This record gives sequence, C-alpha cells and structure tokens, in this order.
Amino acid sequence: MANFRQHHNFKGQTRLFPHQQLRSGYQRINRQNLEDSSPVPAKELLELFGKLHSRLVRRSGLYLLQPANFDKNRTNFHKMPLKVTYVVSDNHSLDHGIYDNRNKHIDKATKINYIMYEYFVDIWNMSHEVVVTNEWGQEFHPSKLYYKGLLGDLCHEKADAAGTVMFTPTERLKYFKFLVSTTKEMSLHFIFRAPPLPYSHNLFALPFDTNIWISCAIVLSLCGLVIWIIMSWEAKVASFAANRQMHNENAASFLDIVMMQIGVVCQMDYFHEPRSTAGKIATFSLLLGFSYLYNAFCARIVVLLQATANNLHDYKALYEAKMDMGVEATSYNIYYFSHPNSRTNEDYRKLIYQKKIAPNNKFLPATDGMRLVQNSYFAFHVELTTASDLILATFNNQEKCAVRKVNSIFKEDKPYLASPINSTVTEYLMIGFHRLFETGVHSRESRRRFNKLPPCRGRNSAFISVGLIECYFAIEIFLIGFTLCLAFFLLELASGVYRKNQST
Repeated sequence: MANFRQHHNFKGQTRLFPHQQLRSGYQRINRQNLEDSSPVPAKELLELFGKLHSRLVRRSGLYLLQPANFDKNRTNFHKMPLKVTYVVSDNHSLDHGIYDNRNKHIDKATKINYIMYEYFVDIWNMSHEVVVTNEWGQEFHPSKLYYKGLLGDLCHEKADAAGTVMFTPTERLKYFKFLVSTTKEMSLHFIFRAPPLPYSHNLFALPFDTNIWISCAIVLSLCGLVIWIIMSWEAKVASFAANRQMHNENAASFLDIVMMQIGVVCQMDYFHEPRSTAGKIATFSLLLGFSYLYNAFCARIVVLLQATANNLHDYKALYEAKMDMGVEATSYNIYYFSHPNSRTNEDYRKLIYQKKIAPNNKFLPATDGMRLVQNSYFAFHVELTTASDLILATFNNQEKCAVRKVNSIFKEDKPYLASPINSTVTEYLMIGFHRLFETGVHSRESRRRFNKLPPCRGRNSAFISVGLIECYFAIEIFLIGFTLCLAFFLLELASGVYRKNQST
C-alpha cells in the first residue's frame, strides 16, 4: 500500500501525489498559525490557491500538478453575453441604419455606441446582447423608488451597461457609475434662420446712425429758419408783393415753411417759392444737399433689405423676437420642457413652454422642425449634429448662410455611458472604451457619423420681396397721420357747428 502511495523519480527522491501535496500544504499552514500568530505570506497563499485550481498533466509517465496562472491578462470571457440597453425611436435603426448610413439623423447616439460595443465585445471575447427601450426614463418614482426605460433596465439588472448616453444629475450617482462620454460632438441648441432686420429693428432708422440724423435735423431746422426769415422780409417788399398778387399767391406762413422743408426731404414739390436771390440760394443749397442724402438713404435701404438680424445671441432674445418656437420630440426634451426641473432655467422654461410650445403642441420630429426652419422664421430646439445632417441634405447655400444657433435652456452637461453602481463589468468597460479612444477607433467613427454646421460658401444674389413687416414703420406713420387728421377734422367740424349755433 505504501508502495502505491509513493513513487520514486530517477534520483531516488520520494514524491507525493497532487492531493497529498495539497493536504501537506494545508497542514503546514495550519500548524504555522497554531504555533505563532504571524500572518501567512501572500505569495505562499497564492501558490496554494493556484494548486487548488490546478489540473493534472501527464509528463514522461508521471502525473504532475500544473498550477493556475494568475498573472495572465484575463481578456477572454468565452462569449459571455454582455447585455446592453439602447434607446431607439425608430424600429429600423438597429436593423439597417447602423452601417449603411441611412437616416443618419435618427438615433445618432445609439448607432455610434452600438458600433463601439461591437468593437468592445471583440476585445474581451464577449457576445453582444441587445436590450431595446423607447425612452430614458428620466423621472424617478417618489414612492415606488424606481426608474423606467433605459435607467430602469440598469436598476433592475436587466442590462449590464447603457448603450445610449445619459445626463449626469447628482441624484443618479448612487444608482449608476458613469463611464465615458462617447458623443462629445453632440449638443443641444436652438437652430433658426436669422430673420431680416425689420423683425427686430426699424428699417427706416438704420441707414444713418444717430449723429447723422441729429445733424440732418439741425441743418434742416437752420435752413428752414433762414428761408422763413427771407420770405417774411419778401412779404414786406412791394415788388415781391405785387408779383405774388399777379400769381394769386399768399404770403408764406410758418407752417408753409415747415411743409416746404418736408417736401425737400422727401424730394417732392412745394407751393411757395422765394423771389429774392438770397432765398433762391438758400433753397437751392437745401435741395442739393438733401438730394445726396436721399440717394444715400435709398441705397442703404436696398442693402438692409437683404441683411439679416445678428442680435439674437441667447434664448432670452430669441423668446422676445417675433419667431415661433418648437422642440424635437425626444423623450428627454418632452420631459424637461414639460416638467419643472433643476436642469433648466425654470423661468424661461415655463414661458417658452406655455407661450410657444404647449398651445400648438410644437413637439415635432427633426425633419418637420427643420423644414419649418427652412421655410419660415422658426426656432427649433434640436441636437446640433442631427440638424447639421438635415441642413446639408436640404438647405441651399443662401439658406445655409442664414442659419444661426443659440445655446439651449438646459444647463451644460456632457452625457455619459453608465453601468449599475455595483456592476462586475465596470472596470472592463472602462478599460475597453479607453482602449478604443487611444487607438483612434472612436475618433474615426465620430468623424464618419457626426457633421458640423455647414459653412457659408459666399452669398448668392437673391430677390428680396418687401412685405408688411418691412413697411411696418411707414404704415404706422400713415395710420397715425390719418388718425390725427380725422380727429382734427371732427374737432373743426364740431367747432364750426358750435359757432353757427352761437351766432343764431
């Protein structure tokens, strides 16, 4: 029996079978712990643990114990499934929209992350298992304490990782581990075509600056005063008075001089003419000077009719402008615009939603919203690279030159991929995605799938029609004058009737 339990090598030394080696190791360690309380060296424990997970290998007729190697990189998961949850708004996004670049503007974040996870599972020899949902599930149920949608899949361990990026509010930190941001090119903005200047300015006041307008008023007043003095002197000269009587003209009053100055400014005819040489020189100088000003004014108006307003630099100015507004119909936009939250400027969120969005339900698909931007003066809250794809596909060069963007009402926050807080694959996710970043794989895919706003390649000449908005100030002057005229006419009529009644 003893001969069976022992075997001799070629040098005649006694050698134990593997199970005897393990038993001997355990006995030695236990004996050491009983004799003294000194800890067992970590290296010795690691060697023994390796023998526990070792296997027998037959070499030269002998069975030898081959310990497990714990120093080797563990990059082989033997096709272990990695469950990844994605937010998908179009059912065909994961069928044919990943590699053929069809409908690039739909589910952009999901598509690029799907490709990143395909590379990731190849690194670790995993299998990619897809979990699909149609919303992020932003709201946290206060009584049942759970999320739904993508966040719910992570909380309830239906998925190991998120395949669509999410915002990073502080209340989510105790439930999720935020990993990497794979969509740094994506951001939310209000996109609109810059409206013509009359939408925000009085077109007829823009050709000259304030100093020129003040100078023109001073020159006109001085010339009018000089002409009034000269024509008042002419009324007292007998020769000039006889000439007026021959042509059945009355002496010019102060209001007649005012009407004469208005006629000069507007390049129109006037009734009273000076008879003296001094009066004619003053009138000629006034006519010649204001003819140049009139030509400059008209030329500048033509340029301003083709110009666009560049004073809309934030959503506050955009709200005050005479423009309709809409929002891309994604679940996070609908939630954050419709509910009070800490991620937005609450005052303007409420104003924009109640005055601009809610009355006509302006939550629109990206294609419909950008079509309104193209065909009218409409501000659309949309993801920037999504808008860039549609602008490149549908806008002409003149429309591209008019495209503007302002920041969203959302607080600036880069969205991240996430995993459950205690997930066992978190470290592997971090290592794998950083490897994709370092090797340039992510950069290549980002350049292929994310477009910037197209540049303006020179402005083409275009015919600009003049509408009511451009003529608003002129129509306003006409209506004010007509109202005053009617009011004074009624006053004079009433005064005449009163005097007639008093005389009788």
